[in-house]
Amino acid sequence: MKYLPEELLSEILKYALRLYPVEKFTYLFVQQAHRPTKLLLVCKQWHRIGTPYLYETVELTSEAHVKMLVDTLQSSNHHLGPMVRNLRIDEAYGRNLSIAAQYMNNVRVLSLRLRTTTKCLTGGLACALGFFNPTELYLHGVGQQGFNTKKAEYNTRTFLKAITSWTALRQISFVHNPRCIEPLSLPPPLVATLSAIPQLSIGGNPAALQGLFQSEWFQHMVQKAGIESITCLSTRVRLNKYIKQSGGAISQDIAALLVYEDLPYYRDNY
Repeated sequence: MKYLPEELLSEILKYALRLYPVEKFTYLFVQQAHRPTKLLLVCKQWHRIGTPYLYETVELTSEAHVKMLVDTLQSSNHHLGPMVRNLRIDEAYGRNLSIAAQYMNNVRVLSLRLRTTTKCLTGGLACALGFFNPTELYLHGVGQQGFNTKKAEYNTRTFLKAITSWTALRQISFVHNPRCIEPLSLPPPLVATLSAIPQLSIGGNPAALQGLFQSEWFQHMVQKAGIESITCLSTRVRLNKYIKQSGGAISQDIAALLVYEDLPYYRDNY
């Protein structure tokens, strides 16, 4: 390994350390990744080459996670913040999040869960979202039936205010729990905001797309060419299964925009 070219060593460390957001961020629930981080302790060369892959994708699932990240970034490691390109925030919206976000100004793929538990802190969400300008967004827990608490309503208002300033945003994917009895139904303020975004691509798992295809606003956006493409995070067979269960059908306009991502999570679980 000592005499390997850095380009080849980079490919090896990338394979071992890198997480891909299109797979990680579409999980219904956070799946803790077990990455061989001790590889970075082999030597200074491995640490230098591998560190960007380690910080490229970050998942913040608790206030403790955010606090550890803040401590790392503030202890003469400011250069690690811009390495974060893909970020999942799951019920960790306290004040420390706004501190961490100041260092992470290169986030391009963002995943959020707007529906939160009563114990979840939300004080840092508004400020944090102002530092981001993602090109892709994954939304978990956005069904209209989930916004019956003050914290969920606050998160929604905060998110809607931020999304109008994200000039780079081009794709939004919805992740809906297939075990949920109610189909995905977006709150009217979110529908109005999405309808105003030009050249928007929509994605989702089959359970989410089933609800979207039934909504009048979505059909209207497709007909007026307000949607660039529709990505199903599973196979054509699984999507058709959900559509048939609801007694509906895929219109020709929607079918013309559909592309499929056969992700392992939905292939093996739903």
